[in-house]
Amino acid sequence: MNAKRRLRGKQKLALLVVGLIIIGILTLAYYDSEGRKAQAMNSVAVAVSTPLTESQLQALQEQLNRYDPDDGRVPVTLTVYVLEEPGLSEKIQAAADAMNAGFPNLYFMDEAARNALDGLVPLEPLDQRYPGDPAVTNGVYYRLDEKLFMEASGLKDLSSCYLALQRSDTYAVTKDAQTQYYYAYQSELLDHIAANQPVLS
Repeated sequence: MNAKRRLRGKQKLALLVVGLIIIGILTLAYYDSEGRKAQAMNSVAVAVSTPLTESQLQALQEQLNRYDPDDGRVPVTLTVYVLEEPGLSEKIQAAADAMNAGFPNLYFMDEAARNALDGLVPLEPLDQRYPGDPAVTNGVYYRLDEKLFMEASGLKDLSSCYLALQRSDTYAVTKDAQTQYYYAYQSELLDHIAANQPVLS
């Protein structure tokens, strides 16, 4: 009888340990998933017609970090779309599909990529956001050529570059608190760049 009780006790203990291990694994998976989701949400799309060099990408990353809101959220990352042959039309569609999904919300693009994606993604009317600002082009693009943002070493060789912001009333932005949270973050990032106001010196 005692042997049976001890066996049942060991079985219950084993089940408890297994249950705790499973809970731990699920908790880690959840937080890893949420971290990846947050990182995707706080990514800036880089759409270019020719590949940027590693030094250009690094300079762009550093500049975005200088201007982004300093409030402890996940740092801005880059999601790069190179719109070139072969398969140009497929690459354009893939970039547009990703942008329409809402991650990222802020887009850095050269002129050729801007023309390729024009009309495929709903964009915030920047002429209303920044009335009278001569950098606003076609109502929805923000020209960076004369902004301090582009004067960083590594970006000076780039010309005819623009920022654009996904339209705020799309479902991809409004669907939950987290999507709105990161949209507000990237909107503020754009505001800092437009105002020539880096957060970090």
